[in-house]
Amino acid sequence: MPSPPLPTVPDSPNDRPAWLLWALIGCFVLGLLRVGPVLLHEPLIALANSYDEVRYSACFDLYPDRPPEVNPTLNSPAAPYAHYAFRHAEQPICYWSTEWIGQAAAAAFFKIQHAVTGQNSFSMRWLGLSKFTVCVLVWLFFTIEWWRRGPPALVLANGLLFPLLLCDPANTVYLSTFYAEFTAVVTLYLIASAILVYHERPKSIHAMLLLAFAAFALGMSKIQHLLLPIMCALTVLVFDYVKTHRSSWRATALFVGAIAALLVQVAQLHRDNAAMRDIDMFNRADVAFTGLLPNASDPQKTADVIGLDHDCIGYSGLRAWQLPGYPPHVCPSIANVTRGRELNALLHDPMMGIRLFFGGVAALNPWLAPGLGTVEGGHFDPLPSWLFTASDLFTASAIIRAILLGGPVVA
Repeated sequence: MPSPPLPTVPDSPNDRPAWLLWALIGCFVLGLLRVGPVLLHEPLIALANSYDEVRYSACFDLYPDRPPEVNPTLNSPAAPYAHYAFRHAEQPICYWSTEWIGQAAAAAFFKIQHAVTGQNSFSMRWLGLSKFTVCVLVWLFFTIEWWRRGPPALVLANGLLFPLLLCDPANTVYLSTFYAEFTAVVTLYLIASAILVYHERPKSIHAMLLLAFAAFALGMSKIQHLLLPIMCALTVLVFDYVKTHRSSWRATALFVGAIAALLVQVAQLHRDNAAMRDIDMFNRADVAFTGLLPNASDPQKTADVIGLDHDCIGYSGLRAWQLPGYPPHVCPSIANVTRGRELNALLHDPMMGIRLFFGGVAALNPWLAPGLGTVEGGHFDPLPSWLFTASDLFTASAIIRAILLGGPVVA
């Protein structure tokens, strides 16, 4: 027997309890109080550049404002830079990403600044403001949707997501940067909210377009997330079929956006240039030396399966950047390690997969990425202690992080 649809309310604000409006206003103000100190702090609070930023800033020829003799693509893990400048780089790499939405707006503003004032150095706070504005607009859209359609409990739950999740410093530390993590969080919120808002609602063009866009935006946020919207679509498909015994228009819309994003990301992964080849080789080295070999029942047999020379087994346990040189120079056979061979190795050694999984859970990082400075001019300085973040809770225990990882799966 199908379960009842979500309770709905008439499209009239007068039918809402007065406390609910004040609660939403309180959520918005609390969120601003959390994000304001991050965006406006002197010196700048942001996450330092681990090199990943260049994959996005290169799309607009924007790099840290440093002396001309400094390679514009050089990373700066000790501290973030508060000002960027337009510079030319040899063989720039540009990742296609939803992150472009906020970045393109900031880059356009920088161009206008330069044209009007002749300014050549631009504050990253404008980028942070641009990305946060997009976040607020998305949250306001779903706040209005839930206000019109949903029960008070869901209206309040959506409201609380703003200060508790979207404005948590562990996320907003990415605002004034060319990282894509904040955009990934917003697009995940976008797709989850769109799925819930249109749960058991009549089919409509605008609903299908929003669901397809949400899936595409999430799949395009980061290469690592290329399969996530497909998993969301599969979940909706199974859930709706169990309840109604028929295909779901919501799942169809999600699949359209998810597959479109997947095709674009696959094309991106197969771009043939020096930068993409370097990233590919570093990724292969990381998987082989920090994932497969340390957890293998028989490292030599595993090396044979993935096509790795036995001379390279000695690098087991080392991250790619810890190798004594460029991975293909240190271990030429790393070029033989493909995803197909990695999967084959896991099939040959099931215990390796089990050890890899539990080792991964135990080694989960806290919400806020470690090892990078967060205060301009500092030396690997952490977030100021007065900035509370839920990441502090996850840092305290690997068990809590495992619950966070497994919670959505169990749900």
